[in-house]
Amino acid sequence: MARSSLSRKNTSSKRFKKIGLITKLQSEDALQCLWSLLKYAGRQSNSFQWIAENTAAPLIKKQKNFSKLPIKFSSIDQMASHCDLLVAIGGDGTILRAARYLLHKNAWKNTPLLGVNAGHLGFLSFVGANEAAKTLDAILNSSQKTQIEERSCLKVVIERKGRAYRSFDVLNDCVLSKGSLSRIFEFHVVIDGEFLSSYRADGLIASSPTGSTAYNLAAGGSIIAPNIPAIQLTPICAQMFSNKPIVISDSHEISLSVGRHSSDVFLTLDGHTGLRIEPTDKIKISKSSKMIRFLRPPGMKYSHYFHSLRQKLKWGLVSKASA
Repeated sequence: MARSSLSRKNTSSKRFKKIGLITKLQSEDALQCLWSLLKYAGRQSNSFQWIAENTAAPLIKKQKNFSKLPIKFSSIDQMASHCDLLVAIGGDGTILRAARYLLHKNAWKNTPLLGVNAGHLGFLSFVGANEAAKTLDAILNSSQKTQIEERSCLKVVIERKGRAYRSFDVLNDCVLSKGSLSRIFEFHVVIDGEFLSSYRADGLIASSPTGSTAYNLAAGGSIIAPNIPAIQLTPICAQMFSNKPIVISDSHEISLSVGRHSSDVFLTLDGHTGLRIEPTDKIKISKSSKMIRFLRPPGMKYSHYFHSLRQKLKWGLVSKASA
């Protein structure tokens, strides 16, 4: 039987004593949520430690009664390594930012991530901004056990001159595309040494199941439930109508190389890191040995994923009463 790309484990809320807060500081909604969490923190016992990123310090210090808030400041890298729980407040981009630091070293093994949606769609978050303080209280003080969802990631290795040049672990996706000018280019896809196809397109998206609701979805790819062990390849505006998205097992290794008209080609990782690809480079994509451990609040079932899709994509025009 194929292994699942998502596993679920119970964990005791008592182990969360040091909580890191990562916030999209440019968002007023995210800041309002941060203030509510800091007020909540001020009402808690000294058994909890609260840490915010250094860049948030100037804003937090302007708040009334700052001296009474049990808050310290640190780099996100240190927070990822030393906190028992990371809370990311913002949109999916903020959650991906937190995930990058967890994946950078081995912090992903011990530190789960709770996403609070103060953005638009927020596919990666389990909690709304208005519910954040209440939900965090349930996590920290409830006798109910929380659940950890372990989401699979992708390993991306760029080979240059026959050697591994750069290596990355990504939660959502990697995208091969042109640079400043949107022009078609040629690239080739090989799976486990077997040639699949050559494409003339604006690019290619390789996404994990978690990343299937990101750029992949906008480009016409399928939604893949997080517990399916798969990788999806989705061409962007392919010249040939028959070049459709394909879903393969995450036990395979994918190799990408560029062909004609391949100058000014870039690889973008989780929408953040971008690298120029040389004409002779090879890009190897496979399932990573790392994963992101999302914290699901007490009482929330896995089926909440489908509820989230229905709400955020405006599915289900027929009401339950008339169904």
